[in-house]
Amino acid sequence: QAEDGIRDVERSRGLGDVYKRQIFIFTSTSNSQFLYKIKKDLTLGKNIGNEEYEFHRISDVKVDKAGNIYVLDRESCNVFKFNPYGVLLKTIGKKGEGFGEFREPLQIQFGKDGKIFVRDKSLKRIVVFSPDGKYYDMLRFVDLNIIDFYPLEKGKIIIVYIEEPDNIKIGICNTKGELKKNIITLQGYKKYHIGAGNYTIPDYFYGRPFWAFSPDGLIFAGFSNEYIINIYNMDGKKTGKIERKYTPLELSSKEREWYFKRFGVPEKDKKKINLPEFKAPFDRIYIDDNGNIWVRTLNIITGNVK
Repeated sequence: QAEDGIRDVERSRGLGDVYKRQIFIFTSTSNSQFLYKIKKDLTLGKNIGNEEYEFHRISDVKVDKAGNIYVLDRESCNVFKFNPYGVLLKTIGKKGEGFGEFREPLQIQFGKDGKIFVRDKSLKRIVVFSPDGKYYDMLRFVDLNIIDFYPLEKGKIIIVYIEEPDNIKIGICNTKGELKKNIITLQGYKKYHIGAGNYTIPDYFYGRPFWAFSPDGLIFAGFSNEYIINIYNMDGKKTGKIERKYTPLELSSKEREWYFKRFGVPEKDKKKINLPEFKAPFDRIYIDDNGNIWVRTLNIITGNVK
């Protein structure tokens, strides 16, 4: 899709790797419907000769319709805006708790009118900037544990939030941060309780809740223990589903050991964890600007997701 312009790092330009505080961005070209080739297109980071925008802890990268690249650093609490050629145009926001400031920024989204939305986990709010990076508004969510959001038209925002103990809900709120209605409730992670403190860890291999929002206002969601993607409208009515046959991949001993090491599971607690024999068919989906659905298969090998 490179000839169609840069739309999003999850689409025609991909976030290839984040390593040693650098970002490598790739351009993809396709010779067929299914085969893509990538080449390194751009490098952003301190080693390209400009110490002004050293990255510390990158939490999100997005690309707007004009091809500008936005890098969100949760440690410095800055949004760095680059042009398509990697030239730093401006920094947006700063560390603090005032207007246009962040404590723990995690996510960037763009509104239909070009406004920039940044979700702050610690302050439980979404900060809104104008397209030129000036502070515009702020939405507070004191009583909701939001993990994702998607701006709609006419001042509405889809939010995804956790409702204890295990449910994940998708709803719509207004520009004041008020929840207007719930649309869908999703099953949460399968969890295990381990350790002396009885803390919980998720089972990645069993499957996970997933969701994505299309440009035409549909919600694609479900639980990935089966290759089924349910489709809902904004009223929560199921309008269809996508179902595919697949050959289950066996969970290897290396992957089991990686899982135990990843969560620091003591030897005595490993017997409490009943990992599945086979992995879930996928773990995430993405929808591009043309409405194409991209499915990321769950192929974890000693900690690397492919």
